Amino acid sequence: MKKIIFLDIFGVLATPKSGANLDEDCFAKLLEILRKTKASIVLTTSFRRSESFLSRFKKGLQDEGICQSCVFDATPDLKHIEKWNSNEELRAKEIQKYIEENDVKNYVIIDDMDLKPYLEDEININFVRCETHIGLTNERADKCFEVLK
Repeated sequence: MKKIIFLDIFGVLATPKSGANLDEDCFAKLLEILRKTKASIVLTTSFRRSESFLSRFKKGLQDEGICQSCVFDATPDLKHIEKWNSNEELRAKEIQKYIEENDVKNYVIIDDMDLKPYLEDEININFVRCETHIGLTNERADKCFEVLK
């Protein structure tokens, strides 16, 4: 069964101290998760439609020996479909729609936004929240391993 990482970037891999760049420690944690789980990435970040971001991100993965095709998709953009109360609600609904439409069973959601109030209970157990100013840590990476057994 295919393993999926629903991945936000800012607050997970890019922190205030790294600016617009990826934090090396956080990126190393993602690489470890990818290598150990053989998961594929579905981007949830607001920059998921940016060709320049995608090419830089994929090149960063390739430079570390990770196949560029592991970033194989992005969640749908529902921003203009209806009015949303918050960015958190929008992100959660985009992820849920992707899960439903693609019959995804083995996945983890990594984000710094508080999506829990907007995710269905059976999806919430697969949510790993990072702290915006710290990003992906050993503790959060361990939780990702648990979820992606």
